[in-house]
Amino acid sequence: MEKAAGFFEQALQKDSNYAPAYAALANAYGPMLQGHLLRPKEGLPKMEEAIRRALELDPTLAEAHIAMAAARFNEWDFPGAERESLRAIELSPGDALARNWYGYYLGAVGRRKDYLNEARRALELDPLNRMSNGNFATALFDAGQYAEAFEQTQQGARTRFQLHNRSSAAGRASREDGATCRGSRRVSENGRFAERSGSRSPIRKPERSESRFCSVCSILARGATAASGGDCVLL
Repeated sequence: MEKAAGFFEQALQKDSNYAPAYAALANAYGPMLQGHLLRPKEGLPKMEEAIRRALELDPTLAEAHIAMAAARFNEWDFPGAERESLRAIELSPGDALARNWYGYYLGAVGRRKDYLNEARRALELDPLNRMSNGNFATALFDAGQYAEAFEQTQQGARTRFQLHNRSSAAGRASREDGATCRGSRRVSENGRFAERSGSRSPIRKPERSESRFCSVCSILARGATAASGGDCVLL
């Protein structure tokens, strides 16, 4: 996560008015705080500042509200965590991260059945995501479904192994591809990654403004991969 945060900070050095980069940076701080890799006294102010800037630039950015939910959860502000999680889900119903944080809230307040349902929904939305796999295993355990929880942890371990191999292969292919692209990805106008398929062809020289934009997108993509441990993340 520290590596991911570094990539997002690099992206902001190139474009300090790009809201998704602030939201991505804030969402990188959340797991670092949860995993005690960052002290709350140090991490929460940085997280709050990144969230503030993201929401100033785009108040309807779901990822910024997800980060706010994580911040509130880390502050033990459960009503705030619920409010921001539900707002994120309202803005982006198919976002697994929003549903995972809402699930954390439900588990924290003892709503085990709702927690299980929300964690299951998050896993359905993103079955290869490590956070979704771990959250669902925890929800199963809290619900007293111990055999299912153990099986889910095993499934999560298999998923991590598969993703590691896939990520390593993708990295080798990317290095060998050099100055050509095949099915490249770019960030669309609304800040999300959009697929662009095509045959192998030389990359044309971009315009100056496009070059800076693509540079930011490239750094964000590397940060997203670092944050997810090899998963493909949509910002």
